[in-house]
Amino acid sequence: MQFAFHILSHTPPWVFILFAYLIWQGIQSQTSRSMPVWRVLSVPAVFLLMGLAVLLTGRSAGAWPFIAWLAGAALLLPLGLLTGPRLFGIDPVSRRIVRKGSMVPLIRNVLLFTLQYGVATYGALHPHERDQLSLFSRSISGATAGYFIGWAISFRRSYRTASTVSAEVSIAAAPHLLRSV
Repeated sequence: MQFAFHILSHTPPWVFILFAYLIWQGIQSQTSRSMPVWRVLSVPAVFLLMGLAVLLTGRSAGAWPFIAWLAGAALLLPLGLLTGPRLFGIDPVSRRIVRKGSMVPLIRNVLLFTLQYGVATYGALHPHERDQLSLFSRSISGATAGYFIGWAISFRRSYRTASTVSAEVSIAAAPHLLRSV
């Protein structure tokens, strides 16, 4: 217990805020609803920025960390394409979408955050293994970025093919629209 407290007490406060935000977004995604486009894109933006930050700010030992990042990205990009959001209606005037609820975002957010937090924690506790851990860390951040690149492509495709709905689309109307699709 003291070990866990030690780790958590040395974790920057922004990490807890980010984790709470990701959980909140995942819980919100479980219900069918109408929402602004920017909100749909907020979690992917966070993970993409984290993935790029690891690539750009980490110590580099030649081309291998970059190759590991690209390999991770290539590995999970297809999964992002398959599990991206399915949109059922768009109001181009208010820039709101109607989206079916799913458990996938909550599971995905917790899993990806935990992986990245775990690798960062392990690296902090075992600094003598940082060189070996660098490739693993880069591959995880690349996989995360690749997943969300695929997810963004899927979102764009769904956005283009979703039916247009009127500005009066509301959360109450979302389940009705979803049943009719």
